[in-house]
Amino acid sequence: MSRIYRMRNAVYCCAGGLLCLNFIPHTFPSLPARSLSWVGNEPPPQLVDHVHKIAHVMGLPQTEKINVFLGKGLTSMTFGSTWLPNGAAIGLPRTVLFQNPEDVRNSFLESAGAPIDWDSELGTSLTAALTPSTQQINFVIGKLCHLFIL
Repeated sequence: MSRIYRMRNAVYCCAGGLLCLNFIPHTFPSLPARSLSWVGNEPPPQLVDHVHKIAHVMGLPQTEKINVFLGKGLTSMTFGSTWLPNGAAIGLPRTVLFQNPEDVRNSFLESAGAPIDWDSELGTSLTAALTPSTQQINFVIGKLCHLFIL
């Protein structure tokens, strides 16, 4: 009986520890945002205002508690929540800054360490896919803001 009791307590402690470890990025959103942000480049003020405007339209209270950063990768991410004391952080991919195909050509992108032939069929389709429209940017921001409502 005592052995089963100890094993059950060990499982409960491990599960609780993993839950707490998983909750740290949401309690302190500036820690992962700082480590995952694109160093040296702050998001443009127009983009930050755009994020706050969409968050307000979606009914988020306290939109001033949302920090925006540009991530290192090509995916978007969120940490925290507006109802927590430290606020929330939204990480947008650097591709939201691409305005035209020339921006994509002059970007950081490589294919397995080799430069991409932008004039090939694959290069032109990649350029078209990575040049976001305003509606696509609004969708990404709205999807991320929706996670704060839950």
